[in-house]
Amino acid sequence: MCLVIFSTRVLRYTAFVILNEMIFDASSSLNLKNATYLKAVKQHVWQTYRADIEGGDVTTELFLPKKCPDIRAEIVANEPGVFAGFPEAKWLLKKIGVSITKHIKEGRLFKKGDILLVLHGRADRILKAERTLLNLLQRMSGIATATQKMASHLPKTIKLLATRKTFWGLLDKRAVYVGGGATHRLNLSDAAMIKDNHWMLSPLCHFMLDTESTHPSYNDSNLSRFRIKCGMTKGGAGVTRGGIGITNKLKKLRFIEFEMDNLSQVRQFVEFYSHVPAFLRSSKKVAIMLDNFSPTDVKKAVKLLKLLGIWIEVSGGITLQNIKSYAIRGVDAISSGAITTKAPALDLSLQT
Repeated sequence: MCLVIFSTRVLRYTAFVILNEMIFDASSSLNLKNATYLKAVKQHVWQTYRADIEGGDVTTELFLPKKCPDIRAEIVANEPGVFAGFPEAKWLLKKIGVSITKHIKEGRLFKKGDILLVLHGRADRILKAERTLLNLLQRMSGIATATQKMASHLPKTIKLLATRKTFWGLLDKRAVYVGGGATHRLNLSDAAMIKDNHWMLSPLCHFMLDTESTHPSYNDSNLSRFRIKCGMTKGGAGVTRGGIGITNKLKKLRFIEFEMDNLSQVRQFVEFYSHVPAFLRSSKKVAIMLDNFSPTDVKKAVKLLKLLGIWIEVSGGITLQNIKSYAIRGVDAISSGAITTKAPALDLSLQT
């Protein structure tokens, strides 16, 4: 990894607003009034439903009367868990003319045998949507349940985060929130996470704190063009018109996070951070990810970083079995891909 020393003037534009809430959570935007989230629901729910009935429902068409009666149907839990997916389910059912007459509160723990939803509508419409509806509720409730189990092992000072290892994108992220976790990045434009590959592919690796870069694309001409793009003069002071575009992008970021792979990189970062002005340090928009650290090394890293006033995230190989050992004082968040990639779909069924 290489750590780039940005100019003080460029860093100034990353200190946009002081946040009083956790930078890693954007769950407030995950609702059906948000156009981006609604698009995700249409993609993962409505398009799935449309694909399922594209050629018709031959079983229903053959064995139910042409004028189907209205019926009552129930979504019943066959195992305990945390209920998630209600707004998405309501949206789907409303589009096909089925109403929900009773439901439990989203985020509530339920036990085996509990009725989660009571539906009312034409029999054929309910049967056609059965599999899509159950898939939605089973997956989101499964993720919420896995999140709640893992989060229960953490103190209130440490938040459990989703990763971008999701199958249903923003729907998975919202399920994590329902289970008591937080979203982390929603997409690649939401926040900046500077990882090994970014450093390795950047000609600015010349600005390493420990050694000079041999990156093939580095030369004085490339560096000058980059300075102009970022709004820097050659001496690192002053802002040019060319810097407006990148400045506007930086202003929209929720946070900037640096991934660290070992204690040596953490020590480099501490030295690098001493070049950052006080207004950026107080903005609380800078974070460090300690990736695949042992609990012992996390403690050492926290000791090095604690005076910087930045967010500290632990990630890499975090499971229900080992999360307690990473609940270390000074850590702000722990992210785990397991809560979305390994969460089993809960066993739910539709009964008429």
